[in-house]
Amino acid sequence: MPAISSIAASILSRGSPFPPQHGASFGQDSAPLTLIEYYSFQCSHCADYASQIAPQIEKDFVDTGKLKIEFHALGLEGDMLR
Repeated sequence: MPAISSIAASILSRGSPFPPQHGASFGQDSAPLTLIEYYSFQCSHCADYASQIAPQIEKDFVDTGKLKIEFHALGLEGDMLR
């Protein structure tokens, strides 16, 4: 399973109050911006984003209250992820 962002991993590990099809969120509700992130546990591009880009976004924007992230899992499989 490819890596997902640390925020998504945290939400999924503690169990989200939202069904996966409705997403989960992380960050302050009062944040002026919302990033809607669609991800797949099988997508190599999602894994690259999670390990190389998401940590800096989390540090610079989520941790400072500037951004809230909503996570939505994709149900894509096989050839659609290549």
